[in-house]
Amino acid sequence: MGKREDILTATLDLVVDEGLPALSFSKIFDKASVGAGTVYHYFPGKEALVLEVYRTVAERMDTAVLAGYDASGPLKTRFAQLLTGVARFALDHPRELAFIHSCSHAPSIPAELRHRRTAGMDMALALFAEGRRDGVFTDMPPMVALAVCTGAVTSLAEWVLAGKLEWDDSMLATVIESCWKGLSVV
Repeated sequence: MGKREDILTATLDLVVDEGLPALSFSKIFDKASVGAGTVYHYFPGKEALVLEVYRTVAERMDTAVLAGYDASGPLKTRFAQLLTGVARFALDHPRELAFIHSCSHAPSIPAELRHRRTAGMDMALALFAEGRRDGVFTDMPPMVALAVCTGAVTSLAEWVLAGKLEWDDSMLATVIESCWKGLSVV
């Protein structure tokens, strides 16, 4: 890895391990084994650095979640594909998911970061809006549906990672089916 990547990784690790409020440049310098000049060469300040880590992780998440996604498939298939992608990302990249959670809900980070939408999020919101428009889903706002469904699959992954459950693909299928039924009009 290059110095820039070392700085990004150190920042992610520090936020996940110690929390966003505890993040300082001195800790970043030590963890990344770089001097102040190196960090400032790449990033004008801590806010810009955290924003870049978030962008990088969100792009990785989008790539993982949307891998194999078929936008032309039936609504239920697309729904399952998106939630399976979220679950797989959560299982394969727990630290990155923890970083996104830390930043997405922390009032101390810039609004641009907290409210940033990704391609995967836009795809999911469009899917929920389509289901609502076509009378398949209840009149739940798409953002609420997204929170409920992604919360269910990421919580499942977190429980597996914590050793509280053993992973089983049929378990994920059951959770996704429960989310579908919870949103469905029928």
